[in-house]
Amino acid sequence: MERGCLLIIFLLCFTLVAEPGYMSSKGFTGKLSSGERNFHGISLSNVEFSGMKFHNLNLTGAKFNTVKFINCTFVNCILSYSSFESSQIKNSTFYFCEIESALFKDSLISDSLFSNTMMMNMRFIGGKLVKIIFQQVDLSGSMYNEADASKISFNKNIMKNACFEKSYLRNCDFSYSDITNGRFINSDFSGTIFKRSNLRSAVFLKNIISQGDFSNAYLPGSAFYESDLSGAVFNGAYMPGVIFGQNIMPGLEAADAFIVFGEFVNTDAGKSTFRNAKFSGSYFINTDLRNSDFTGADFSYMDYGSDHFYEYRDLGVKMNDEKIEIIRNRGVKIESVLFEGSDFSNARFDRDYEEKIVDWKILNSELIIWQD
Repeated sequence: MERGCLLIIFLLCFTLVAEPGYMSSKGFTGKLSSGERNFHGISLSNVEFSGMKFHNLNLTGAKFNTVKFINCTFVNCILSYSSFESSQIKNSTFYFCEIESALFKDSLISDSLFSNTMMMNMRFIGGKLVKIIFQQVDLSGSMYNEADASKISFNKNIMKNACFEKSYLRNCDFSYSDITNGRFINSDFSGTIFKRSNLRSAVFLKNIISQGDFSNAYLPGSAFYESDLSGAVFNGAYMPGVIFGQNIMPGLEAADAFIVFGEFVNTDAGKSTFRNAKFSGSYFINTDLRNSDFTGADFSYMDYGSDHFYEYRDLGVKMNDEKIEIIRNRGVKIESVLFEGSDFSNARFDRDYEEKIVDWKILNSELIIWQD
């Protein structure tokens, strides 16, 4: 009787301790060698795999906690809904894999490549990412929270609705990527490149993006709030309806930019360059633009048909009810810019606008430097 009770207690303890799907590394490699391909829900921990190649495996829902993958290769594997907690991935490659809704928490990923892989709704929480290349990867809906990343290449990827919060992504490259509706919150993007990226309706809030490069980027309806954009570059950017609110961005470069219906509110943009930029319908409210260069800039009114005007609204540009009602009744003729409480001391303007200064109500207009 006593021996039977002990057996029952042992079985109960084993049931409570043993995690469903748990497998030893020896058991896992043994099954791999025998040709097993389905490891759905497997759980491995405190294991190191070095120089291994994983082909055509079903690892859906797998748990790789405190597991190391060093110099490993994954080809055509399904790792969706898997979790990597306190794990390490180094010098490894992932080709043609599915890693949707996976969790990487407090993990180190370095010197690795993800290519032609589906990684939608993936979550990077905590941990560190160093020198990673994402190549033709779908990262739509991915989330990066308190992640420490540097020199990551997101070049030419799909990243719609991606969210970056409380993270460090310095000197990263998002060139040519589609980050429509992206959210960038309280993070450091110093020196990061967004050249020719699609940032339609993206929102940047409380970020450091000093020396960031948005050259020729597509930014209609995007917004930058309470961020440091010192020395950032927007040359040739297409950004109708962009909002710059309460930013620090002296030395901004936005030559040849399209900033129709833009808003600059309570922003420090002194010593900036806006040569040949188009500002029709834009607002400058309580903004410091001293010593800035507006040579060749276009502040003329816009006389568009209503269909053309509505295209901007479709791009995410804010349209208030008053404007829309006017458009319905008599088409579109948007007067030039609004300058309210903004300082243009020693700013450079084309002399063609000298006679309009009275209407613009610019602070310190007598200090404007007129260019012939």
